Amino acid sequence: MIRVLYELRGGAAHITLSDPDRGNALDAVVVDELHTAVRRARMDDVGVLVLRGAGHAFCVGGDVRAFHDAEDVDHTVENLAEALHRTISELHRMNAVVVTVVQGTAAGAGVALAAAGDLVLAGASARFTLAYTRLGLSPDGAAAC
Repeated sequence: MIRVLYELRGGAAHITLSDPDRGNALDAVVVDELHTAVRRARMDDVGVLVLRGAGHAFCVGGDVRAFHDAEDVDHTVENLAEALHRTISELHRMNAVVVTVVQGTAAGAGVALAAAGDLVLAGASARFTLAYTRLGLSPDGAAAC
């Protein structure tokens, strides 16, 4: 199942986190697909990149269930954070204007992903939360910068 969609319309790339049943949670597969889509947009030399989440949430952050189920939680979280940071860095280096469209929840690393946009369009339903302390974690996704 593809969980990140890429579509080129005119000079704009549209990237959609497309796993609404899971709140567009970030795991290794999603972050890898997101990174691939962002690199594709750079290769397509788009003028605008629009990033959004499908369904009720923009992105609820890291997939806590995947962390729980991992054999080596530290390694899993570290690898995911590194991959997400590379993706966010790629977004910042783009020549395109990056627009993030936030509806519903942007939590944890989802906040950092939303903030990677040059322009953040937040709908009336948008809610931003850095919920790390509720999980006993420290900020990730460049949220502490």
